[in-house]
Amino acid sequence: MSIKKIIDIIYKETGIDVHSMGELAFSNAANNCMQELSISSLTDYIILLENSWDAREKLIEEIIIPETWFFRDLSAFDELARFTLNTMKPDQPVRILSLPSSTGEEAYSAAITLHEKGLSPDSFLIDAFDISQKNIEHANNGLYRGNSFRKETPDLYITRYFKLYGDQYSIDDKLKSNINFSRLNIFNPQVLAIPDYYDVIFCRNLLIYFNSERKNIAIGKIHRALKNNGLLLIGHSEASIVPADKYTPCNTVRSFGFIKTRNKKPGNYQVKGNPRPFTFKRTLPASPAVKTRVINKRSEIRASPKKKQPDTTNNMEEARNLANIGHYAEALAICSKIDSMSPSAECYTLMGIIHGADNSLEEGEKCLRKALFLEPKNHEALAHLSLLLNQKGDKDNADLLMKRAEKYQARN
Repeated sequence: MSIKKIIDIIYKETGIDVHSMGELAFSNAANNCMQELSISSLTDYIILLENSWDAREKLIEEIIIPETWFFRDLSAFDELARFTLNTMKPDQPVRILSLPSSTGEEAYSAAITLHEKGLSPDSFLIDAFDISQKNIEHANNGLYRGNSFRKETPDLYITRYFKLYGDQYSIDDKLKSNINFSRLNIFNPQVLAIPDYYDVIFCRNLLIYFNSERKNIAIGKIHRALKNNGLLLIGHSEASIVPADKYTPCNTVRSFGFIKTRNKKPGNYQVKGNPRPFTFKRTLPASPAVKTRVINKRSEIRASPKKKQPDTTNNMEEARNLANIGHYAEALAICSKIDSMSPSAECYTLMGIIHGADNSLEEGEKCLRKALFLEPKNHEALAHLSLLLNQKGDKDNADLLMKRAEKYQARN
C-alpha cells in the first residue's frame, strides 16, 4: 500500500483533492499521525484509517490547519452590512451561512458587523459549519489569542466585544446566542438540502480544495441554498468560477460579493479548465481560513493530467538575480508569471522577501504565509516572516517563528 491510498481515503471523506495541497502535505500529515500513534507500518495505518472514524478525523485535523482572523478581508463585511440594511424585511430574520467556519472568526465578525449597524439579536441568525470538530469546539469556546486580531479589527470592537483573560480574549456571550456552530460536511446529502434558505452565504476559500467534479456539486448546493437576490461572498482566488450567467458582481471594491440572479434555475455547473474570470485586478492572494494552496490554473492542470508542469528553474534564478541587484519590479513580474504557471513555496518566499525589502510589509507577510501553507516547514520562509513580523513590532510571534525556522533548518 502507498500514500495514494491515504489520499483516496481523505478524498472520499472530505472531497479534498491532492492537487490542492500536494502529495507531500498528505504524507507529512500521515507521518505525524503515525508517530503519535506509534505505528511504523503504513499498511497498518491504512487499515486503521479504513476501520476507524477517530483515526480519519485525526488525520483530517492534521491536514486542515486553520489560518484566519477577525474581519479578514474587511470589504466583505462592508458588503454584508450594505446588503443587509438594504434588503432585510420586517419580522423576517436575516439568515447567514459561514462555510467553512474554521475557528469562528468569520461568523463572529459577521455578528459584530450587524450589531454595530443596530440590528437586534433576534433579527439575524448565523449557521457556521466546518468539517473539523476541533475547529467547532474552538469556535464554541470563543477564546482567541492576539494572532486572531490583525489591522482590520478596530480597537473599539476588541474593547466592546471581548474580555481579556490572561493572554486570551473571550467573545461576548451575547454574540454566541445568534450563531449555531456545527460539524458538517458539504457533501453530506442532508447539508444545504433546503432550497432558498439563506440570505447571505460566506463561502471563502473552500472550493479551491476540490477537483472539477466536487466543485460542481458544491456550487450547485450553495446555489440552491441561497435565496434569489441573495448575497454570495467568495474567496478572491475563486471569483472566476462563479457562474457569470447566474450571478452579478457587487460594486463594493474587493468584497468579491455576487448577487444571485432572480428566477434562474439551479444549474448543473461544469467547471472545466480555467473558467472566464470577472474583470478583477489580480493581486496576491491573502492567507485563507483554511489552507489556500492553489490558484485557478490548477484546474487546468488537473484537466490535462498528461501535460507536464513547466520547468521554472531558470526563471526563478533570473528573478533571484534581479532581486539581488535591486530590480524588484522586474523580479516580481517574473514571479507573477511563475505563479500563474506553477505556484510554489520557493516563488512565494522570494516574493515575500522582495516586498519586505521594498518596505511593503503587508504584501510581504501575505506571500510568506502563502509559502508556509504550501510548505509549513520551509525554514527560509519562516525566518523571513519572523524578521518581517519583528519589523512590525510583533516580537512574540517573530520569536516563535524564528525558533521553528532554526528547528527545521537543523533537521535539514
